[in-house]
Amino acid sequence: MMHRKTSKDWDDMMSLMVEAHNLAGSMLGGPYEWSFTFHEVGALFQQNAMTNKDPFLHDFLPAELERRGAVVRLGVSPLVGFRTYKNAAMDASNVNRAIVLTKWPQF
Repeated sequence: MMHRKTSKDWDDMMSLMVEAHNLAGSMLGGPYEWSFTFHEVGALFQQNAMTNKDPFLHDFLPAELERRGAVVRLGVSPLVGFRTYKNAAMDASNVNRAIVLTKWPQF
């Protein structure tokens, strides 16, 4: 979008904002509930809700990080959750896992 400065930069920004508002309207306009959760620093690593992107611990499998008690060093992106209600029954799922940097806990 704005790789080079042109006279259309503000028009591009406006179209981006309009698209974001339209997306928000469609996300919130139905029987749906969206959640965006950043994991706190020091929270235990959970392989079903997080993806480890730490360059120092990239050799470990997610199951091993969870088993050995790795903790969140920094939440980079949120866990995106989605719930919908149909006939008094709730259906919940994760849309996107949180991206985190991890570390070993301090003892």
